[in-house]
Amino acid sequence: MKRWNCREFHETKFCPAVLRDGLTDFLSFFVLYSHIYDPAVKRIATLLERSRESRLTDLCAGGGLYDRMLVGKLRKLTGDGAIRCTLTDLYPNRNWARVKELSGGMVDFAAVPLSAERAVAGLPGVHLMFSALHHFSPEEIAGLLRAGAAKGRTLAFFDYSRRELLPELPPVLLSPVLLWCVSFLVFPFSWRRLFFTYLIPVLPLVLLVDGFLSRMRSYTAAELEEIARGAGLPEGYRVVVEVLPVYGGAAKIHCLIARPLQNS
Repeated sequence: MKRWNCREFHETKFCPAVLRDGLTDFLSFFVLYSHIYDPAVKRIATLLERSRESRLTDLCAGGGLYDRMLVGKLRKLTGDGAIRCTLTDLYPNRNWARVKELSGGMVDFAAVPLSAERAVAGLPGVHLMFSALHHFSPEEIAGLLRAGAAKGRTLAFFDYSRRELLPELPPVLLSPVLLWCVSFLVFPFSWRRLFFTYLIPVLPLVLLVDGFLSRMRSYTAAELEEIARGAGLPEGYRVVVEVLPVYGGAAKIHCLIARPLQNS
């Protein structure tokens, strides 16, 4: 099954902000309460300690609500109360100011649109990416790795989307049902999100289509390793690809970590 090289609707400039934010707010809600990225937390803590960093930069941050919980967990795990996270995205979410306020200063954001490569090149810290690796072409992933190597950045990318139709089809089909059940609970509360969920159900349709496309666009571990080998990275920059089991192996996370060897 070959990877589909296409765009999801919410990634395009034609997608109305109300739909994009409604979708990313729901996905942020899902990641927060499903705890699907719990296996990533200890790895991120280790990377912060090895790189002697207290700053995280979240690329393609979407709704951004998960970062508040992540920073809290990392502070407890490392004992470093200075850990903070900056949210970045090519399409900044309109609700980030509320996330910043809710976090009590643990989370801030770049208000201007930033591509992932520009954020890697221009912002300090350990650079994270959740649920977005499949959005990038092989050439774009190689570009991110080269940008990280050029600036000596530590990158940690995690993605639960898998190009495995049979096990992934049930969650794709059930995602609109989950949206219908919890849309009124998603932070921040939005009458417009409810309107496009229940009265004119465009958001469940976008979630269904983009959810299917995200699976078909995802990478295998072998493909990510091949991209890293072909990126032309310097010898002092190391890339490791792992597959992390979640929920007792019912789900899996593809993990790509790239860092300078001196941060060992």
